[in-house]
Amino acid sequence: MELARLNPKQVEVFPKQNELNAERSFGSLVKLPFGFHRVEKKWSRLLNPETFQPLPSEVLLDVWGISFSEADLAKILGFEEKRHVQATFALPEKCKPLKSKEEERAVQFLTKYWRKGYRNQLELAFLGFCIKKGVSYESARRVIERVCDLTNDEEKTARLRLVDYHYHNRRRLGDRLVGVSQIREIVKEAIR
Repeated sequence: MELARLNPKQVEVFPKQNELNAERSFGSLVKLPFGFHRVEKKWSRLLNPETFQPLPSEVLLDVWGISFSEADLAKILGFEEKRHVQATFALPEKCKPLKSKEEERAVQFLTKYWRKGYRNQLELAFLGFCIKKGVSYESARRVIERVCDLTNDEEKTARLRLVDYHYHNRRRLGDRLVGVSQIREIVKEAIR
């Protein structure tokens, strides 16, 4: 799911258990394609295996060996109108500080890729990730400050101002904040 850049909180994965036993002789129920998800209030879709984007409902007309009643076919072909329904994303209400070990791991990771040409984007992505995950301003600031110290970043003051700006002005962007997927892209680029 990480390679496909899919959010594990928005995609159901089956099987949900590692084994069956006497008390639980059946696994989780599986929602078939075009089933309705009662909690999310949306229809499931078939995805293109290369792009993971929803395929149009009409692809069923080209599949050999399946048939639908006229009423069911009308419902399925009507799904197209309900496209782009997403679960709502909400930022955590309270921000919590990272444990010192977690802060140090973040510092070590960022330091490895904190180079000219990457550090500005890396900082933006890291701050977006922190805000989305509910990491406190103080922890994010300590991490950036420590990374700047370890890498002798001559723009330390500007970088710390960016932490202030992000935490005070950019929270309203919510799920549009860049985060972990942007960090992955930067790391891939930096490794090349």
